Amino acid sequence: MQYAIISDVDMPMMNGIEFYTHATTMDPTVGARFLFYTGSTDHIDFFKEYNVRYLTKPIPINQITKALSTIINR
Repeated sequence: MQYAIISDVDMPMMNGIEFYTHATTMDPTVGARFLFYTGSTDHIDFFKEYNVRYLTKPIPINQITKALSTIINR
């Protein structure tokens, strides 16, 4: 199955980091399918520590599709 999970960090109810942590607790392999798209640089250390792909806003659509293609075609 080929898929990607796109998430922002700042979300209501559960932030993106909590979502990632919960998802990888349920299935550790899902972490490689995440792409964070965020306007905040507050969590860069988390992304680097856990080797999670991220893009900072704003970014051209071709860079988003390239990142998604990398995830989906792995």
